[in-house]
Amino acid sequence: MPSTQAIIYDGRGTDATCLTATEKSIKESVDERNIKIQRFSMISDNFGTHESPVSLFVVPGGNYRDMSTDLCLSKAKIHQLVKEHGASYLGICAGAIAASEKPFFSTSQIKIGEVTNVEITPYRGLLNTPFLELYSGKTCYFDATETFRFGTCKVRKEGADTGYHHFFQQGVCFNVGRSRKVEILSRYEEYSFSGKIFDITRKKSKKFSTIVPVSSVTEKVEKGRVLLTGFHPEMDPETLSQRPISADYIPFVQRDISERLNRSVETLRESRTDQQKTMLDYLTRLEIPVKKA
Repeated sequence: MPSTQAIIYDGRGTDATCLTATEKSIKESVDERNIKIQRFSMISDNFGTHESPVSLFVVPGGNYRDMSTDLCLSKAKIHQLVKEHGASYLGICAGAIAASEKPFFSTSQIKIGEVTNVEITPYRGLLNTPFLELYSGKTCYFDATETFRFGTCKVRKEGADTGYHHFFQQGVCFNVGRSRKVEILSRYEEYSFSGKIFDITRKKSKKFSTIVPVSSVTEKVEKGRVLLTGFHPEMDPETLSQRPISADYIPFVQRDISERLNRSVETLRESRTDQQKTMLDYLTRLEIPVKKA
């Protein structure tokens, strides 16, 4: 019988493809004889209190505006799991936004391959939205150029000489500031920017020098640990290739999305081993036993 549980949130706002890829990736990475993997909708309100405690709580990609209300109904329980019981929290894209403290920020548009001057301001669309408030740094919607909003991005592990590609769709970057508690795991290799960051009033600002934006972080939170990523280490080419394209789009947009999807799938196939290593590394950092190579 498995000694712990991994719970994957599957409530309103989660993206079906991200959810499928997340569940698949975790199952491929861990030994299910030691950890039971199940979705949030399959558990009772008193999850984690029985003989099989929760060691991992995962919030996958999706639309956080739609996700927030239902997810935050369990905020107190999630805090108890992480802070008191020592569970780990893995937030991917929207799941990273979920762990944020208020306010959530957004950048003006960033261009690939050059240092862009940007303004970072509180994101109006989420000013009154609840958050889980597990991460002590600032989280920022990454308004990259249109070709970057849906496709792949090149991610470089902190301290490494070169990067590799992961799936990316309207993700986030992280402002660590001077925090000594937060560890930077990776950055978006192809982007850099400088500019101003504004406070909640949008009247006061501070300048910051050029940075290569942070794409994933981890932080110890009392007895537990949080790991957040703005890109999608879980997304594999096979699952992505099955992603449906909405019939609501006009034909031109459908063709454009289909072409981007096909290019993304081919790019991910070329860096599949690196993607798998990333997920194994992240689970290991969260103290989740993974399969031996």
